[in-house]
Amino acid sequence: MKENFLIKICLVAIFSGIIIMFVSSRAIKPKEIKIENISEKDNFVKINGKIMEISKSKSGTTFMKIKDETGLIDAIIFENSIKNLDEIRPGQEVEIIGKPQEYKGKMEIIISSIR
Repeated sequence: MKENFLIKICLVAIFSGIIIMFVSSRAIKPKEIKIENISEKDNFVKINGKIMEISKSKSGTTFMKIKDETGLIDAIIFENSIKNLDEIRPGQEVEIIGKPQEYKGKMEIIISSIR
């Protein structure tokens, strides 16, 4: 009797944990957004746009300008945070995921994923 009760408690705990993990994983999906609507309050965003410029600093940080139909935004990739950077070229359409932040009065995105 006691064994059956413990098994039921374990099953309830397991299914509750699975449901909580599913709900929380959906909450951290990046919000697809247009450049003109980005704010620092957004946690992670997904933008589809065209690379207008790419430059690289001596320290290895990559700077891009990404454009969609609503605007242009600076995007930053810190050294070694993304592997396929050599394949990315100006004029290419990309999907970026990153964290918006304000820097010197302008919005920019710290890129965590690009494809």
